[in-house]
Amino acid sequence: MHALSAIPLFAAAALPLLAQTACPHTKTKDIPASYVMGPTVDCDAGINLAIGGVTVTSAQRACPLFAVVTPTHQEIVKSDLATRTEQNGNAQELLVTFHCNPHYLLFVRLSDTCDLDRTQVIGAVPLLRTIECESATTRI
Repeated sequence: MHALSAIPLFAAAALPLLAQTACPHTKTKDIPASYVMGPTVDCDAGINLAIGGVTVTSAQRACPLFAVVTPTHQEIVKSDLATRTEQNGNAQELLVTFHCNPHYLLFVRLSDTCDLDRTQVIGAVPLLRTIECESATTRI
């Protein structure tokens, strides 16, 4: 009789193992690199600058106060295949600030340039990869 009363105990202990081998059916989707510019100030020149694999550009006479640059990364989406995702690192999200720099000849203002002021890491986005789920027979 004691052997039969142990069956629910073994069944309860086996449930977490079954949950660990369940395949989530997920895969990665690439999110392309992008940037968002903040407000601009009037300047003789705009910007055309490559930062973190992204080319940030503005209008000819607009100098942005800042831009947030997000590199190419991945997000998790559903999959019809027996696959799952795992993190493969991080990529840095950047805050880039600019300033309009006037150029003078004596007291006469000749022109302006929109110059890079500084670059600061403000976060990270995940780098993911898709891998096949392990079947129960391969784990044994």
